[in-house]
Amino acid sequence: MMVPVAPVHHSGNGYVILHIEAHIAPDDLEPDQDIILKFTTATSEILVNHHLSLCSMYCGMDEESDIAQQVLNLHREFISRVDRFTYTIPASVLKENMDDDGTGELPQGPREEVYNMIVQLYEPLVC
Repeated sequence: MMVPVAPVHHSGNGYVILHIEAHIAPDDLEPDQDIILKFTTATSEILVNHHLSLCSMYCGMDEESDIAQQVLNLHREFISRVDRFTYTIPASVLKENMDDDGTGELPQGPREEVYNMIVQLYEPLVC
């Protein structure tokens, strides 16, 4: 997924690509049930570090300032939202797009929905 980068880390196009992974137990897929996807630990760390880099451009100021404290609070809230993030999808949709080893990508519609949900995690930071 492409997300905006902090100006201090600007790569030329204004975006960085983050690889987002989630985990499930593929052996437990029953066609009529919903599956809950959750970020892997590595993906959570990537998102949190990216958000921190965005916050750092504000926190470079006096860390005792009101703005810096507000940004730090936003970052703590972001971490909490990432930890709670889940996406529910019918098992039948997942099975259609899953490789034999249990890996695969979400189909286009759910992929866009997850992308929008992840972008919403960042929205409180948008000024």
